[in-house]
Amino acid sequence: MAQPMQDSIVSKPLSTSFKLYHRYEEDLNHYPSAGFKIRVLATLLDGIFYAVLTGVIDALMDGTYEFLRETSPGAYFILTLCVSSILVGYYYAWPVSEWGATPGKKLLGIKIISKTENGKVGFWKAYNRCIFGYSISLLLFCTGFLRIIWRKDKLALHDALFNTRVILCKK
Repeated sequence: MAQPMQDSIVSKPLSTSFKLYHRYEEDLNHYPSAGFKIRVLATLLDGIFYAVLTGVIDALMDGTYEFLRETSPGAYFILTLCVSSILVGYYYAWPVSEWGATPGKKLLGIKIISKTENGKVGFWKAYNRCIFGYSISLLLFCTGFLRIIWRKDKLALHDALFNTRVILCKK
């Protein structure tokens, strides 16, 4: 007979110094919100990591891109859009839905949590937060990002739209 699970855990800890999981019943409100500087630094790190990833993919697909660019611009556009969507999902949404953080956020000890769903951010919420939430924040001349500076709760516009919060996990 199978033994019942003792604790429900979102994911396993990645290291002893960085607790990147939480119990479903844990109250996450006691964690402080991540400020503007650390979030910008995490975004810069993620940008570097993402550029390397896309550079590798572009190098691997260079012949295909060149062929389609010359013979069928429509197919080239669709392929580029599909590859970009998959890469965004793989780099930004999947790690957030699995561990609560992108690689840049994980390195700096910050985590994205949902204000609902006991802190767990699902894949599609993470994906839409990245694609649509960031786009809206950018279209408003970055004021969606800058509001982290003057708001006491440190919520960016994409956090408010998707009911998420970015917290500090490292002490």
